[in-house]
Amino acid sequence: MAAKNLNRDISLTAVIPLWARAMEMYVGKSLFQDQLATQLWETDPFINSRRSIVTEADSVTKRFTQIEIAIRTQIIDTLVSHTIAEKPLSHFINIGSGLCTRASRLGLEGKFHETDSAAGLAFRNKVFGFKSKGESQLKLDLNEPVPIGYVRERTGNMPLTVICEGTLMYFKREKALEIIKSLIKLAGPKGKVIMEIMGSKGQGLVHPMVKKINPSLGYQWGEDSPQTLERLGVEVQSFFDVWNGYEDKWGPIAHLIKWWPKGRYSFGSFIVVINGSMIT
Repeated sequence: MAAKNLNRDISLTAVIPLWARAMEMYVGKSLFQDQLATQLWETDPFINSRRSIVTEADSVTKRFTQIEIAIRTQIIDTLVSHTIAEKPLSHFINIGSGLCTRASRLGLEGKFHETDSAAGLAFRNKVFGFKSKGESQLKLDLNEPVPIGYVRERTGNMPLTVICEGTLMYFKREKALEIIKSLIKLAGPKGKVIMEIMGSKGQGLVHPMVKKINPSLGYQWGEDSPQTLERLGVEVQSFFDVWNGYEDKWGPIAHLIKWWPKGRYSFGSFIVVINGSMIT
């Protein structure tokens, strides 16, 4: 598949996490409130014309997808908030931004630099309209080498935290590892990388919602544990298993989720944090 068409199709998958964050407002024991995501999901005509990506999925797929994205979002939000508390001057590079609303949700507009392919940024600006005007945007196609000098020139000398979620699973392992190492170099010795790694059960499969966009847009890479990254030459500072987040939602019955056959509706994932100097 041509990179241009692949980027276009991947950009459309951003509808799924937007929906998940919007729906969090209406579930019991919500982890966060995302006013912008809810507004866009309910009123934006461009999004409305693509709602079938989500709405035609079966109810169990929708439930598992929504809760996993919500947990992933809450984990990264917490890590971002801790980073700001520790280093108030920090800036954030959002890799493959899609329709991410984190800057708005956390009140950190001006500290986020939204990066994506040309297709991804075009989709973002189409949906956000005037809301995206004034935000820092950088064209960054992960199919090409990460232009570290270009990004650093745009972001200055502030401490950088690089965030990469919902992206790396679309690349083969060798390419994904190459991207990870580039992002670590981009963060620099005073920065860090926060990224999501998909579970290995998703490798070679296509999420039911993603299948509505492109039935051949499967996940190409996943790992069972962050320790695998260390064997690949990346030293992990800390990690968070998204599955453990079910306890915040369902309390004592959450342990039952561990018995659910991962891969049927969920592939599992974990969030890892890597210091910018941690590469072997």
